[in-house]
Amino acid sequence: MFDSDKLGKDKSLGKLALDITDVLALDGQEGKWFPLTGVKSGKVLLSADFLDDLGRKASDILPSLLKGADPNDPYGIAGRRNSSDPLGGRKGSSDPSNKSGYPSGLGEDGDDVELPTGKARINIIKAKELVKSDMIGKSDPYAVLSYGRQKEKTKVVKNTQEPQWNHEAEFNIPDGNSRTFNVEVFDSDKLGKDKSLGKLALDITDVLAMDGQEGRWFPLTGVKSGKVLLSADFLDALGRKASDILPSLLKGGDPNDPYGIAGRRNSSDPLGGRKSSSDPSNKSGSPSGLGDDGDDVELPSGKARINIIKAKELVKSDMIGKSDPYAVLSYGTQKEKTKVVKNTQEPLWNHE
Repeated sequence: MFDSDKLGKDKSLGKLALDITDVLALDGQEGKWFPLTGVKSGKVLLSADFLDDLGRKASDILPSLLKGADPNDPYGIAGRRNSSDPLGGRKGSSDPSNKSGYPSGLGEDGDDVELPTGKARINIIKAKELVKSDMIGKSDPYAVLSYGRQKEKTKVVKNTQEPQWNHEAEFNIPDGNSRTFNVEVFDSDKLGKDKSLGKLALDITDVLAMDGQEGRWFPLTGVKSGKVLLSADFLDALGRKASDILPSLLKGGDPNDPYGIAGRRNSSDPLGGRKSSSDPSNKSGSPSGLGDDGDDVELPSGKARINIIKAKELVKSDMIGKSDPYAVLSYGTQKEKTKVVKNTQEPLWNHE
C-alpha cells in the first residue's frame, strides 16, 4: 500500500503477504481484516473467490494444501474420507443429524473430544430470500438461537423477507455434551402457531472458524430459499485464539494440546510452519510454506479473484493533510494497481 506523491517516491503505508491457503480460506466469506506489516498501524479488508479448473470448491482443496498432500486427492488414496465432506464427517450445517458415524462428529477413531471452555458470541445480522408463509403481505420474521439448554430470541421485524436484526447472543461453553448451535427463523403469527422459515445447525467448529471474520452467509434448510448472515467470536477461558483451538477439534485431539505432545508444531503457528502473512519470507523452512517434511506441494489450477475492499487506520506519511492511498496486488509476474483515493486514511477501493 502506498501514498501517491507528486514530488518524489511514493511512500509505503504497509504491506501484507498471503499464502495461497489464506486466499482459499477466504472463499465464501463476506470479508476479513488483515493487519499491515512494517508500519505502526493499518488494516486492509479483503475478500476472495477461487475458481478451480476442475470445478472443486476451495474447501475441497484446502485440507490437502495444509497437510502437504496432493490437492487432486485431498484425503488420500485409501478414500476413507470424501471430498464432498472436507471435514471428515463432522457434524455441521449440512449434516445436523451426524449420520456419518463418528460420535460428536469428530475423531477418526470415534473418540469424543473435550470441548474448550469459554464464551461464544454469535451475531445474527440479517436474513435474505426468506420464503413467504402468509397468503397476503410479507412475513414478520424473528430468529431463535440455541445451544444446549441456553436460548435467545431476536426481535420481530414486521412485513419483510429481508429482516435485519443485529442481535448478539452469548453462550457459555461447554453446556453438557452439546456441540451444536441451532438457528431457526420463524414468521410471527397472531392467529396460530408461528411457522418455520428455515433452520440451520452449526457445529462448534463452524463457530470457531468464523472468529475474526466480517460475516458469512449460511443457507437455511427445510425451505426452498433463505439465507442468514452470521458472525461470531470465541472468548477462550485460557486466553487462546480460536485458530489455536480449531485444528485439534477437527482432528479429534485435545484442544489444550492442539498439535500433539511431540510439539513439532506450535500453537502460535497453527498451520505448522507454512508461509503466511506473519512469515512472508518463509523462514520456517518448508518450501511453498507447506508440508511437514519440507516437500513441495502441487498447487491447484484456476483463477483467484481477490477484492481489496478498503483500508483503515493507515499511517500518515505527509506532514500536512492526509495520504492519497492506493494499493498494488501481485502474484508471481502478475500485478494490479487500484485507483488513488485522495486525502484519506480510510480509502474505499472495491477493486477486484
